[in-house]
Amino acid sequence: MTTIVLLGTLDTKGAEYDYLRERVLQAGAEAILIDVGTGGPPAVPADITAAQVADAAGCRLADLAGRGEAVAAMGRGA
Repeated sequence: MTTIVLLGTLDTKGAEYDYLRERVLQAGAEAILIDVGTGGPPAVPADITAAQVADAAGCRLADLAGRGEAVAAMGRGA
């Protein structure tokens, strides 16, 4: 079965990614939703949370200060 990975900032674009996930599932594929948002709680549940992504980058989500540092860390973690 085909698996589609959706990577997005679920704190600000959660509804949009939830819509995309539903379309992927309706098309018969599996969907994995990864949250790379650092601005607050996600609007929808993720399969892989922002905290897990930050951990994969070797840092804690709560310790990311500033947009540049956050974007770089979440990119590495993803």
